[in-house]
Amino acid sequence: MCIGDAAHAMSPLGGVGVNLAVRDGVAAARILAEPLLSGSLSTSELAAVQLCREPPAIFMQRLQRLLHRTIGTLVVRGRGWRLQDQCALCWRNSQA
Repeated sequence: MCIGDAAHAMSPLGGVGVNLAVRDGVAAARILAEPLLSGSLSTSELAAVQLCREPPAIFMQRLQRLLHRTIGTLVVRGRGWRLQDQCALCWRNSQA
């Protein structure tokens, strides 16, 4: 199993990679500890870790791409831009 940067590449923009890595580790420990200790680990537990952690990673990757593409241009041109709106849009798209 891969977690953190090994599982999902992140730009250094915003410093979110380490946050996702820690959350990946915590989720994996919570979901896998009991099956590992009892010797009953199956692919369904691994799938549960992925199901839990994939949406936040996709959201952050999309947000980072958006920021890389747009924020520089918008700041230079002095256009209005609301981070909250862009975050909400990325989150909705990551749930699709």
